[in-house]
This record gives sequence, structure tokens and C-alpha cells, in this order.
Amino acid sequence: RKKADRTRRLYLWYMDKFLGFTGSDLGVKDPDGFLAWAKTRGESLEVQDVIDKFVEGQPSGIQAGATVAIRSFLKRNGYTQLPSIDWRSSAKSFHRGYRREEVQQLLGFLDDKLQKLYVLIAKDSGLRAHDLLSLRYRHVKKDLEAGMEFCHLYLEPSYYDKRKAAGITFIGPNAVRLLRQLGREGVIGSGNEERVLPFAYTTISDALRLARRKAGLELEIQPSHGLRKFFENNLDRVGMDHHKKLQLEGHSQGVRWHYTDRDVEELRKLYQQAYQ
Repeated sequence: RKKADRTRRLYLWYMDKFLGFTGSDLGVKDPDGFLAWAKTRGESLEVQDVIDKFVEGQPSGIQAGATVAIRSFLKRNGYTQLPSIDWRSSAKSFHRGYRREEVQQLLGFLDDKLQKLYVLIAKDSGLRAHDLLSLRYRHVKKDLEAGMEFCHLYLEPSYYDKRKAAGITFIGPNAVRLLRQLGREGVIGSGNEERVLPFAYTTISDALRLARRKAGLELEIQPSHGLRKFFENNLDRVGMDHHKKLQLEGHSQGVRWHYTDRDVEELRKLYQQAYQ
């Protein structure tokens, strides 16, 4: 009985953390709301993507337990469409990233310029969805207004001082051109606190999912995170110094150090080569 009580408390702790992390994005406040949301989604991978998004930010020692708790809650309450998991590798082993031609196809089925900008910045920078959606004009202002073609994203230390850190990264010519165009058209303001990508997570995910379906792309591709994997896969192809690659991706240990303009310029040159 004591073991059952301990298991129940742990289960409730996982659910509280999960809802605290993703509840506002999904518009739900409690487990029943999450269950109702899951049952309205047509694709099981979308529900697993939300679970993965939460789990990847947790310490490695509790990732498996958190995954089991959330999936078990759904199954016990009638949602049985979740994909199977290869527990020997990882909960996300069935996902792959976009290929170059697939990114182009995805863009072709997005009519909204801001949605296209999301895709371009995501595949250029490798940032995770949470960081993408928090971008403000101040993060691009310095290089954008200096007329640079490859713009560094000047992120605050809080972006780096976390387990799933952002990379010391950039956006390239296509994203920069569209960003400038949307600025001229007044779609994106030039105030420091103006959001660059003013979406809710579910809104942009739904748009990407619809475009993916219209393009006939495989459902195993995560609508947003597949763009980060595209970024990482292409850095792998370049063969740059491993530690520099980790800095661009956000996997570098000790990334909280105070970097100088010289560090940024070194990475900018490497990024520009890799962008090709």
C-alpha cells in the first residue's frame, strides 16, 4: 500500500509539472482538459510530440518515468492511439528531420508570410520552438539594421543557462530578406519588445501540420522540431570542428561564459560556410 501511495504521488507530480510546462500552450488547466485535447487531435504523433517537448527538458533520470506517467494516464482514460516506443533507444527514435526538398515543399504550402518566416528562422537557427516563439526584435536589431546578410541572434544569458540551451546561432539571407520585407510592410514592428514570430505554439504547429499533409510529406517528421533536426543534420555534413558545431547547436558545455564579438565573428564565418 505504501508503494502504491508513493507511485500515485510521483504520478501526480509528473502530471503537475507537465501541465505547468505545456498547459498554457494547449489551453488546458487540468488532466481532464489535456485528455479532452488529446482526443480532438487526429494524429497520435502530435500528442507524442507534446510529451516529447516536455520530457526533453527534464533531467535524464526522470525522462522515462515522465513519459510512462503521461502515456499511462492517456491510455487508462481511453486514448489508445499513441505510437509505440523503442525504449532501448529513446522516445523519439521514430522521428526524423526534414530534407532540403521537403523544407521547400513545406514552404510552398504556407500562404502566410509570417508562417514562412517561422520555417526559415527555425531551419536557419536550429532553435527549439519555445525559443523561436520568444524572439523579440531586439535579438535581431543590431545586425539587421547594420545591413548584414548573416545576422547573429543576440540572446540573453537566460537562453544559455539551462539544460536545453539555445545555440550561439544566426539566420541567413532568405530569412533576413523576408524579415526586412515584413518590417517595411509594418507586419513586424521595430520596437525592442516586438515579437518576431507572434504565434501560440499550437497555432504554428497546426499550420505546419496542415502544410506537411498538403505537401504529402511523411507523418514521422515532427512539424517544428524536424526543422531543428534539418539544421543539425546539415551541420554534420559540413565537417566543421566538433566543438564549434556544438556551440551553434546549443549542446556545448559551459556555454554560459561571456562571449566576445570576436567569438561571434568566428562562428559567423563558419556558419556562412555551412549555410551553403
